[in-house]
Amino acid sequence: MIIDIFHLLIDEDKKKEYVVTNVAIFSEKKNPNPLKFHSDSRKGMYRAQIYLKGGGNNSGGFKYIKKSNNNNSISQGIQTSSNELSDRDFQKYKNNVVDLSGSEGDLVIFDTLGFHGKHPCLNERRTIACEFQPKENNYPKSQIDF
Repeated sequence: MIIDIFHLLIDEDKKKEYVVTNVAIFSEKKNPNPLKFHSDSRKGMYRAQIYLKGGGNNSGGFKYIKKSNNNNSISQGIQTSSNELSDRDFQKYKNNVVDLSGSEGDLVIFDTLGFHGKHPCLNERRTIACEFQPKENNYPKSQIDF
């Protein structure tokens, strides 16, 4: 499955430049707090996640600010030290939010440089997530060979 996602995500001419750097299963429930919009600040990193359980508005559905991965006015100059988008700055971009809540089996792939967050997890949200990064970037990473 991870190899299929890799082939779906990475262009043929760039496949040798990317590696799988993380595979994890996450489970969360009874958390009334949404995850604020933030950037992982890693240019070139992509994350794919599949909802195994939940993924709706009450179970950690994913949200993304479209074009925030390549818009300098969003991704530069307004981040805090924690890479969270402030409430004031969020107001400027709230009309660009894409709600990618879903259900079991849905796949969400995104550029982690862009601002993303999630709905509260009152009901359980379980996902399998995998990350893909360029081999040559300077960020710490592991490589998982398949």
